[in-house]
Amino acid sequence: MLCQQCKQHPATTHIKRTVNGKTTEAHLCAACAKEQGLSPLFGGMAMDMNNFWGNLFSEPNAAALRSTKTCNGCGSTFAEIANTGKVGCPACYDTFFDRLQPTIERIHGKAVHVGKRPTDTRLTVTETAEKAPKTPTKEEKIKALKAQLDDCIKAQEYEKCAALRDEIQALSKGEEDAQ
Repeated sequence: MLCQQCKQHPATTHIKRTVNGKTTEAHLCAACAKEQGLSPLFGGMAMDMNNFWGNLFSEPNAAALRSTKTCNGCGSTFAEIANTGKVGCPACYDTFFDRLQPTIERIHGKAVHVGKRPTDTRLTVTETAEKAPKTPTKEEKIKALKAQLDDCIKAQEYEKCAALRDEIQALSKGEEDAQ
């Protein structure tokens, strides 16, 4: 499509305006758009979407991309992952961990799992382990319940004491059954 103003160069800027319910369109070349004070939205920051994933997963060492290491689960290579932006299977994370981790950190800001129970120890750090909820053992539960029972006895809350006593007995009995 040619520029609607000069009718000589191809139109590279397409403007669509709606004023009072009336829509108008203008197709201008770069020079005519610049004359009207319209500059490209991203001003020279052109992005080739075909190469977007490749840039995202790029590595300083280009020879590493040509490596023939493949995933045992799906047979994907790191070059395929870099080109498509999609990891083939869960085993790819283990196979290409050292290459994927910097990209994951770049995208998400960190590569630490902060869910309820992290399963992959490579993705955990000390601070995550401290934040992760710890499941108390039966002994720890019984000890905590006995401490609550002592407090209830001192406060003379006998109904609550009975409930705590029953809970302690149930936990203790379950422990004896397991042995």
